[in-house]
Amino acid sequence: MLPILRRLRQLPDTRTEALHPECMAWLTAVRAGDGDAARTAYAKLDADADPGTAVLLAGELSTAESVAHACLDADPADAVGRTLLGSRLIVRAWQARGGAVAAHTPQDRLDTFRELIDLAETELATATGDHPDDAAAWTLRVITCRALRFGTAEARRRHGLAVARRPHLLSAHRELLQQLAPKWGGSLDEMHAFAAEAAYAAPAGHSAAGLVALAYLEHVGHTGDVNVVRTDAAVGVLTEAAERLLSADTRTSGWVWAHSAFAAAFGLALQGRLARPHLDVLEDRLDLDAWWLFDHPEHKFKLLRRAAYRA
Repeated sequence: MLPILRRLRQLPDTRTEALHPECMAWLTAVRAGDGDAARTAYAKLDADADPGTAVLLAGELSTAESVAHACLDADPADAVGRTLLGSRLIVRAWQARGGAVAAHTPQDRLDTFRELIDLAETELATATGDHPDDAAAWTLRVITCRALRFGTAEARRRHGLAVARRPHLLSAHRELLQQLAPKWGGSLDEMHAFAAEAAYAAPAGHSAAGLVALAYLEHVGHTGDVNVVRTDAAVGVLTEAAERLLSADTRTSGWVWAHSAFAAAFGLALQGRLARPHLDVLEDRLDLDAWWLFDHPEHKFKLLRRAAYRA
C-alpha cells in the first residue's frame, strides 16, 4: 500500500491499466490492429473478467473497427468481430451525438447518431442470432435498446438474456440501471429497486453492490438535490450495501468502479469516515465513470481523501 501521506498529495491513477488489468492483453491486441491476436486474447480472458466491459473498452479504440472487419473477413460468423464492430459503432454514435440533451442537439448530429445506432443494432442482432450465448453482445443490445427507445420491457428481456449466460454480470446491470433511470423513461423507484435487487442477489464482496451507490448518484443527477444522499435513510441504505461490498475482498471485475461509486456517494453525503474504507481499497486508483457528477473529479477525489483521513 502506498504511504498515506504520499497518496494524499497526488492525483489518482485513472488509467485503464490500473482499473482493468485483466483486459490489457485483449486491449493491447486490439490497439495493435491484430485480429488474430485479438481473438486469442479475448478467448483467454480470465473467467472472472466482464466480457461486456472488455468489449466496451475495446470499442473506444480507433483500431477496433479494422480489427473487427479482419475477424469477420476470416470468418463471417466470428462472435468477437461482430460484437466488437457493434461496440465501435455505439461509441461512434455517442461521439457524433455529443453530451447535450436531444432538444439542444443539432438535427444532423441526431441523424448520424440514429444511423450508427441502427447499424450497431443490426450487427449485434446478427451476433446474438449466430451466438445466442454471447453475454457481451446481449449487454451491448441493452445499450442499443435504450438509444432506439424500444422500451423498458425489451431492455429487461435483453438484460435477462445476458445475465442468464453470465450471472451477476456488472456491465449488463449497469446498462439496465441506466434504462430504469428517469432520464430514459424509468422512475426513481424502479431504479433503486433494481439496484438493491441486483446488489443483494450477488455474492458478498461482489462489485454489483456498487449499483446501490450508482442509483443514488443518478438520483442526485436527476433532481439536482444533493440532500437526497444526506438523509439518515439514504446513508443507512448506502452503508449496508457498502458493508456487503467490503465484507469479502474478492475484487471481482469492476471493483475499482464499485469502490469509486461508494466514495463518490459518501463524499456527497459528507460522510468522510464512511468513505475511508473504500479509499483504503482504492489506494491511488479512481474510476472516473463513477465520478461523472463532479467537475474536475481528480481534484475533488484528492480533497475527499484529505477530508476522510482527517475524519
